[in-house]
Amino acid sequence: MAAQGAFPTFLLVVYFSLELYSKKLLKSLNLFFTLPTYKILLVTILLTLIAAEPGFSISNLSDRFENLGRSNTEILQPGQQEVLTAFKTDIDRQSCFYTATTESIWYYLFNKPSCSKFGNIYYALPTVAQEVVVRELEETKPNLILLTDLPILTGRTLADSTPLILQYFLDRYRPDRLVAERWLWRRNETPLQLTRNVASSGTLDRWCVVESERECKAMPPPGERQKLRQKKRIYTLEGSAVLSAQNRPADAVYLSYGNSDRLVAAARVNPDATWSLAIPSMALPLGKEIVRMWAYDASRDRLQPIGYDIEIKIVRR
Repeated sequence: MAAQGAFPTFLLVVYFSLELYSKKLLKSLNLFFTLPTYKILLVTILLTLIAAEPGFSISNLSDRFENLGRSNTEILQPGQQEVLTAFKTDIDRQSCFYTATTESIWYYLFNKPSCSKFGNIYYALPTVAQEVVVRELEETKPNLILLTDLPILTGRTLADSTPLILQYFLDRYRPDRLVAERWLWRRNETPLQLTRNVASSGTLDRWCVVESERECKAMPPPGERQKLRQKKRIYTLEGSAVLSAQNRPADAVYLSYGNSDRLVAAARVNPDATWSLAIPSMALPLGKEIVRMWAYDASRDRLQPIGYDIEIKIVRR
C-alpha cells in the first residue's frame, strides 16, 4: 500500500514544485535579470574571464587596437620576420602548420591553419587534449613544426607540461634550424640511432635547482643519486656538447630515461657549445632510475653519449 501511494505523492511534489518555480522563482529571476545589478554582475563576470585569459593585459589590448591598419612588417616582434623569410617557402607546401609554443600569430603569418584543433599548446595541457593533438598531427604529418625548449606559460617546459606531444615530436621529428630564437623541427620518421660505445661528446658541468631562486653546484660524481622533488622545484643540467670529429658544437642535446633510453627531452646547443636542459621531473614516474645526456649529430642522424649515467630518485614532495 505504501508503494502504491508513493508514485502519486511524487507527482504531487513535482507539480507543486513546478508551480512554485513558475509563479514565484521564475518571476523573481525575470525581475532580477532586468535590474542594473544583474547587468553589472554579468559584465563583471565577462571581464574577469577575459582578464584570466593567458597572455591578456590592458597594455596588450591597447597595442592591438593601435596596430590595426599597420602592415605586418610594422607590427612583427624582433626575429619574426627572419623566421618568416627563412621558412615561408617550405611551409607554403604544407596544408597546415603547428607551433608547440604560445605564439599563435604564426598561423596568420604563414597563412596556414593549425594542424590540430588545439592550435595553442596552452590549451592542450590535459592528457586527452594531448592525445588529440598527437592523433591529428599523425594524420596531417606537417613537414615543419615550431618547437621550444624554454618554459611556456605553465612555468615549465613542454617535456613537463605536454609530455605526450613532446614525445611524439622526439620520435617523429629532428632539429632543423634555429632562427632568431625560434626552433624549427623537420619530420623524419626514421628511428634515431643511439651510439653508445664511443667517447663522450661533451661534459656534464653543473646541477641546478630552481625554486624561489636558482642555485647551482658542480655536477655530482658518478654513482651519487640525486633526489628530485616534483612540487615547486625545477632541476636543470648544464654542460657542453662538442662533435669532436667535426670540431663543432652538437646540433642539439637529448635526455633519455631508464635503461631503455626512452627520449624524454631535448634542448638547443649554444654557439659556444654550452647547453642547459630541464629534467621533466613532473612527467617522469616516481622512484629510482637513471637518465643520460646525448649529443645530436645531424650529419649522421645519431646520438652520442655525454658524460656518465646520472642516478636520480623522484619523490612527490
